[in-house]
Amino acid sequence: MTRYFYSDPLAAAWQAKHFGMRFMIDEQPGYVIESIHFPPAYTGKWFAHPDSLHLLEPVEGDLLAVRFTSPALAMPSLPDHFVLACPWEDVEWELEYFDHRIVQRGGIQFMWPESE
Repeated sequence: MTRYFYSDPLAAAWQAKHFGMRFMIDEQPGYVIESIHFPPAYTGKWFAHPDSLHLLEPVEGDLLAVRFTSPALAMPSLPDHFVLACPWEDVEWELEYFDHRIVQRGGIQFMWPESE
């Protein structure tokens, strides 16, 4: 199972402030962090709480960086294409969809997490 995290506490604090993302840390399993104060006492990975994973799904109006693959080009992925999100299930790609990351939501920078 993929776990999303921020190693930069400032990026995690941004997500908490602007998008209501909640976090957990490995040192305190089950403890939910809703805001981050500076300077943070914790310097490890800030894992996205399972209740916040829906924030990583595109919504209409998001600016996305989308990556595609193409067997014809023998490349693992093509460079990012920037698109505005529309209802995700209505999108028909000419190339094979590989992955995405949200760049901006509601005109505000969206800090995309790392994953493991």
